[in-house]
Amino acid sequence: MSTTKAQVTFTLLQCAVLMLLLMLQQQQTAMAHNYIVGDEAYWEVPPFPTYYDVWAAHAGPFLMGDTLNFVYRRGDSVLRVNGPDYATCNIANPIESWTWGPHSYPLNIVGNIYFISGTPGHCASGQRLAMVVI
Repeated sequence: MSTTKAQVTFTLLQCAVLMLLLMLQQQQTAMAHNYIVGDEAYWEVPPFPTYYDVWAAHAGPFLMGDTLNFVYRRGDSVLRVNGPDYATCNIANPIESWTWGPHSYPLNIVGNIYFISGTPGHCASGQRLAMVVI
């Protein structure tokens, strides 16, 4: 079986594209950030109701490959919820939940993502986080 010049050129082009994609993926992974949700306030009832909104605005933008680290005390929890449950602080239907902290959450989806505390009253006091992952 003979190999033509066009086949060799195409194969070299495929290799070059693959190498470029691998380098870009490695660069994106190297640029990933680990965030402690709330910084020094951690994941607990915040000092003021919009604390986590302000934190997200200053900490972001949040990218695929980044990681959120929820540090919280025994007796608290983290619930990932949908938008309507976030808006109403509904703890009954979480998409995911964690009750033993700390917990690391890798950002592996693009779009809006919502977290609330599962402890009654904490979400209404501002312990909730809405963010956009790009």
